[in-house]
Amino acid sequence: MHKITIDVPTDVYKALHRFALQDRLTAEEASLLALRDWLTGNGYLDAELALGDDYQRKEALGRQPARRNENPRPTAEEEFAAADVVFPMNDEAKEQWMIAAKDANGEYAHIRWRKWPDSDYPTAEEHEEYWALMSTDDPFEPIAWVPTQYTYDDMTKVYG
Repeated sequence: MHKITIDVPTDVYKALHRFALQDRLTAEEASLLALRDWLTGNGYLDAELALGDDYQRKEALGRQPARRNENPRPTAEEEFAAADVVFPMNDEAKEQWMIAAKDANGEYAHIRWRKWPDSDYPTAEEHEEYWALMSTDDPFEPIAWVPTQYTYDDMTKVYG
């Protein structure tokens, strides 16, 4: 097998990351399957040649039931496990609307940077800013983070 390294736009990276998480694939496996499907679908690769181990694995995964019907989105711990890069806490994390984070005790959570006033309390007096759990708004002291694949709609379905 030959190795190809490419730079991809953020939206493509995120889509491949979601695909990999959903089907529990590595980033390389997800990329290869997506490329193979596109090449086959557009006539550049003979469908007979596409029936290798990777294609059969994808087909088998497609027949498996969803692992969590009530919440098909990955947990914060699953997002950490699938991440290519884990970032130390920095100001860039505050620019994300929600992140998957880990604390010094090894606990994982989806969190957000809570600052005042915000849309929940637009008339609140100024309070200390802090990292808050998406589920309860309780403080969380992260030491590392990865971007989350959750959309705003996902967050409202999971965390209310």
